[in-house]
Parts: sequence; C-alpha cells; structure tokens
Amino acid sequence: MNKVAFRASIVCLGVLTVVSLPLLASYEEGLNAFKAKDYGRAIEEFSIEIEKHPNYDYGHFMLGMSYLKLKKVDKALPYLERAAEIDKEKLVYLYNLSQAYRQLGKWDKVIRTLEGKTELRARPKENANSHYLLGLAYVNAKRYPDAVDQLEAGKKLAAKDAKILSALGTAYFYTGDYDNAISNLKTAVASKPKDQVTNRFLSEALVAKAQRTADKPQKKQLYGEAVKFAEQAKNLNGKDDFATANLTGRACLGAERYPQAVEAFTKAISFKPKHPYAHYNKAEAYKGMKDWDSATAEYVKATELDPQHATFFAALGYAYEQLAKQPDNAGESLDDAKRCYENAQKIKPKTSTRDAIARVAQNIVIREDNRRTDEENTRIEELNLQREAEYAKQLEESAEYERRRQEYLEDKGIVQKKRRETSGETDKEPAPADAPAPVDAPEPADAGEVGDAPAPETGT
Repeated sequence: MNKVAFRASIVCLGVLTVVSLPLLASYEEGLNAFKAKDYGRAIEEFSIEIEKHPNYDYGHFMLGMSYLKLKKVDKALPYLERAAEIDKEKLVYLYNLSQAYRQLGKWDKVIRTLEGKTELRARPKENANSHYLLGLAYVNAKRYPDAVDQLEAGKKLAAKDAKILSALGTAYFYTGDYDNAISNLKTAVASKPKDQVTNRFLSEALVAKAQRTADKPQKKQLYGEAVKFAEQAKNLNGKDDFATANLTGRACLGAERYPQAVEAFTKAISFKPKHPYAHYNKAEAYKGMKDWDSATAEYVKATELDPQHATFFAALGYAYEQLAKQPDNAGESLDDAKRCYENAQKIKPKTSTRDAIARVAQNIVIREDNRRTDEENTRIEELNLQREAEYAKQLEESAEYERRRQEYLEDKGIVQKKRRETSGETDKEPAPADAPAPVDAPEPADAGEVGDAPAPETGT
C-alpha cells in the first residue's frame, strides 16, 4: 500500500471513528437525560464526551443546548460557537447559536451568523425559522426592507406560522405599508389571538392608517377596530402600563370616544407624568368634549414639557381663543392666545399660524373698542343717575322750603292755616264767620210705587 493510500485509510478510519461516537455510552446517557429534561445530568455526560473527543461538533452543540435550557446563556455560547465553527454548513447550529445571541440582545451577531446562510440545506422548518430570526434581527437593526424580504421568504415556507406573520406585519408597519401590516397582523391574531404584542402592533397599524385616511366613515371604522385590539392587548398584558394605556387613549381619541380617551391618558400619565404627548392628547380629548378649561390646563403642561413644539403652542392658542368667547372671560384670554400663536410661529412658521395671529390681533382691537364703548356707556349712565339724584334732591329741597315758608306765613297770620292730613282724614277749611247757615234741602215727594202713578192731566 502506498503512502497516499495509507493516509486515505487513516482518514477514512478517523471518519468511521467519529461516526461511531454517538454509540458511546456517555452520548446515549446525555441524550436520554436531555429528553427527560434532566439538563444537569445531560451537561455531565456531554462534558465527558467532548473531553474525550474535542472536535465532536454534536457533543458541543448538545452541551450548549443543555445550558440554554437552564437559561445559562453565557455558558452555552462557547459550546454553540464551537459547534458552528467545526461544521459551518449545519443550519441548526447557526440558528440555535443565533437564538443565544438574541437572548443577550446581540442582534448584530445574529445578523453576522445567519446572513447568507438561511438557504443552507436543512428541513423547511429550520429554514423558515432562520429567515424569521434574521428578519427579526433586521427589524431591530432598523433595516426594514431587508426584514420584509427575509420574513416573506419565511412566510413562503410556513404560511401559517403566527410568529413569522407577526414579525412580517411589524416590518411592514415600520416601512409605512400599513395595508400589508394590517393584513399580516390580522392573520397572525386569528392564528394566535392571545399574543399581546401582535394585538398591540395591529392596533398601532390601524391607528396609523386611520391618521392618513381622508374618508371620515372609514377613518372612524379604523379607529374603532384599533380600540378593540388595543383593549385586547391591555387585557392580555394583565396589568396597566404606559404603552397599552397610551395606545388605548390614542385609539379612543380617533374614534371620538372622548371620556374613554381622557381616562386612558390619565392612566398613561400616572406612569409617565412628564410625557408631553400624553398631556397633549389628553387635551385633545377635552377639546372634543368642549371642556376648554381642562384642555387649556393640559396644553399648558405639554408646552412646559416640550417648549420647542410648535403644534403644542398653536393648540394652546386655539384653546385660549375659545375661552375668550365665554361670558365670564370677556376676551381676557386673547392676549394669551396671541402670545402662544407667536411662539408657535417662531418655532415653525406656517401660514395658518400667521393668519391666526392676525385674527386674534383684530379681535383684541375689537375688544378694546368694545371696552371703550362700554366704559363710555357706563360713564354716561352714571352721569345720568347722578343728575337724576341731584334733580330729585332739588325737588325735595324745594318742597321742604315751601313747607317751611307756609308754616312761617301761617304762624305770622299772613295766610290762614291749611288743614293738615291727620289720621288719614282730610280736614275741611272752616267756613267764614259771616257765612250764611246752610239751607236744608227738602225731602223729595213720595213718588209712589211703580204702577200706582196718577194718570196725567189733560188740558185744553
């Protein structure tokens, strides 16, 4: 036998030896322990195996998987990396190594591990899962078009896989393709209705599409659907948090369910008191209810938390305009409205804001003219009242003077005393001393009773 043939025999013998390794007792016991979920025992057996055979890739792989099952990712990584290094063409090694990287949040390493490898020869499920995991890594890296490509490839291999559909819908959401996002997310929810994240993203996609829809009935319908899935996400979450409360509020606001929106945003603010958009959206809900006092208070908080947001100041200016129309305000808040519009225009000039400033300035001029007119009318009214009071006083003084003059003349005997009203009766003036006595009037003749009157006399 020549040297080349001898070396080939040795290589072949080595291969045969490697192939026969799974028949060793430690391998069998390790595999049985793994299947029985006795991962500690599996680690012991596979550790013995790779100590004997350092280049046994499957031994390294199973040892890494045992540590993964115990959630000891840091200990699992070296063995999974070694298995993938020994056999670079085995997709199952690369996929599970990427899963370990995923658990550590190392999405860049997931991409480096799987990029260009998702089409390696493997079972369709392994290929689909690899497309899914790489697509998910692209989403986290904000490479959304790449994520869509990978996840669409995964969907072709596993059309009903809820996790792939959910990730694909999320990727479409971030590309701004809300129709495809909604379609895939709805299919995912139908397949797995109790997935909290999928329900939440479906609600987000419906809200986003509704915001860009001009047709009012369709807009309201989309917001109504968004409320449904937001509430499902909230219920599945099992507890309140900012994300679900804020999403519920936004959906309710769009659906014109203003009291529910106020309640949801109040809950969201309890988690994040300094979130400017939560205060702004709560103000928008109060605006829908025409509660301008409450809306103004929330807009003020939003502008305080984000003093460089033009929209917040423009909205606050409008709220002050509405307050100015209330009887108890009488235009007092117009100056505040003008100040807010001017702030908004400084931050981000807009034609509508400029027009609002001009409108409020004109209303301030009208208010001042009205104030001057009211002040003049008030002055004239007060002057008339003063003159009436003075005239009444003059009449009273004149009457008093005349009374005293009469008393004086009577006391001096210049004029006869007038009989005064006493006890509600008016005394008559006494008759002059030389006046004749009154003559008694004769009694009228008895006219008799009706029917007894004498016949009239006739003469010639």
